Amino acid sequence: MKNLIEIYNQFKDVINRKAFLLFLLQFTLKVIFLLFTLIPAFIVMYIFDTILPTFDKGTLTNTLLFLLLFLVLFAILEYFLAKVQLKTNIFLKQKTQKQVVNSILNKDYMSIKKFGEGDLIYRTKQDLEMIIQRGLYLFLEIPLNFFLVLALCIIMFYFNPFLATIAFLLIFSESIYSFFFSKTYESKVQKVKILESKTMESLKQLMDRLLFIKLNNLSSYEERSYMNVYEDALGKGESLSLYQAKHKAIIGIMANSKQLVIIAVGAYLISINQTTIGVLLAFTQIMFRTAQPLDSLYFVPFIYKDMTTSFQRIKPLLERDERYGIREYTNDSDPDIIISCRNLTYSVDGKLIIKDFNIDVERGERVAIIGQSGSGKSTLCKLIAGLFNYQGTITIRSNTEPSIGFLIDECSLLRGTVVENLTYGTENIPITNTDIKEVLKEVKLEHFIDNASIIDKTKISRGEQQRLELARIMLTKPDIIILDEPTSALDTDTEKVVWSNFLNRTVDSTIIYTTHKKSIIGYNDRIVNLQSRNTSIENQIAN
Repeated sequence: MKNLIEIYNQFKDVINRKAFLLFLLQFTLKVIFLLFTLIPAFIVMYIFDTILPTFDKGTLTNTLLFLLLFLVLFAILEYFLAKVQLKTNIFLKQKTQKQVVNSILNKDYMSIKKFGEGDLIYRTKQDLEMIIQRGLYLFLEIPLNFFLVLALCIIMFYFNPFLATIAFLLIFSESIYSFFFSKTYESKVQKVKILESKTMESLKQLMDRLLFIKLNNLSSYEERSYMNVYEDALGKGESLSLYQAKHKAIIGIMANSKQLVIIAVGAYLISINQTTIGVLLAFTQIMFRTAQPLDSLYFVPFIYKDMTTSFQRIKPLLERDERYGIREYTNDSDPDIIISCRNLTYSVDGKLIIKDFNIDVERGERVAIIGQSGSGKSTLCKLIAGLFNYQGTITIRSNTEPSIGFLIDECSLLRGTVVENLTYGTENIPITNTDIKEVLKEVKLEHFIDNASIIDKTKISRGEQQRLELARIMLTKPDIIILDEPTSALDTDTEKVVWSNFLNRTVDSTIIYTTHKKSIIGYNDRIVNLQSRNTSIENQIAN
């Protein structure tokens, strides 16, 4: 119950008026659909017990026409039910997917990096679909099936109490077997899932170690290790399939035996005028109708477990970080200062990276952050950029939210063309093809001009990556620019040209950048020397 409340609280915004109406409509159509499935049994009883004794052709014709009309209505109802189910699923998928994506986009970057890309894709698709499917099944199908079984039992006792008692005992014995089967089956399924996960993890590790394997000639060893895990998973999968086949055979024997017993007892009751052929045929149909809803009730614990397990996997993505996004925007009385950091502190897993950092950055100022490796330069850039959670405050002073451009140590290029990379998210900025060509020349990437192919960032050098990212900033000319080692992968000659052109293009921007290269620090740039992990800072003018 606690898990259900937690799931509801997490997705309560999804359950709005439209979702409730769709759920109610689906429930109503399901009830009508289930009632419709019972009508053929009564039609059979009417034909055999009312029409055949006198064989009234007119009544038989009318009954068959009614049956034909019923089948048409049943097909229409089935179509509309499928349509409503589809709309409900699509609506819930859209709402939950939007919620998860919004949560990811507003989470601390460090917490997102803990998840692999494949893991994120799986969780945002498979786990969400599992929660929706299992949730609808638990709150829609299970209650309906429970009341359907109850209604079927009442109908069977109405037809013939003695026959119903025998059928109930047979169904009960079948149910006991199915219950124990479901427990064993679920256990075997979990073992197969664990081994499949191990297989995927083993293959992932193999790919991660590929270079090491090739350099050390370990291909045969890795192949044997992987195949051992894979063959173990295949063996468990085969065992599960055989177990399912055995269960199917046993259930088939039990179902046929149940039918023979009911027919035999029914024949005896007919012989002593305690029932009729029509009632026996209708009773048999109703009895077999109980099989599917009963089976669904056995698997309730496992369905609940699947839903809660999926929720626990996706929960870290849905939880909002408390301190994320606390950068303040204000238009207070100081027109010269654009960025203020006060008591900025950041740590990772208990390890202090930056402590009580304070700085004011003026509009149009260029600030070079230097320091030893590990002193927190890159981290500071990411904090100001709003990527990580932190303690303290970062205030950006502006009448409106300013545009900000970034270049960090991780490549942020998209899988797209050069033009798509340079113009992504710039719908409100007029950028022409001429502008793009000029900027590409200024960053010495002439060979990318008129290149319409998709950029694979793994196949271009880090220097080319940096220059493309700088080119994008040069086109957009944001109010604030934050750069982490912007020329670290450039040779001296290229660096001199590219950096000079970059500064000319962004002359009105406020620029904060980290560097190990004194050659790019301008004469009027302020230097902030980040000393180790302490608050010790030096402000200098470059000479």
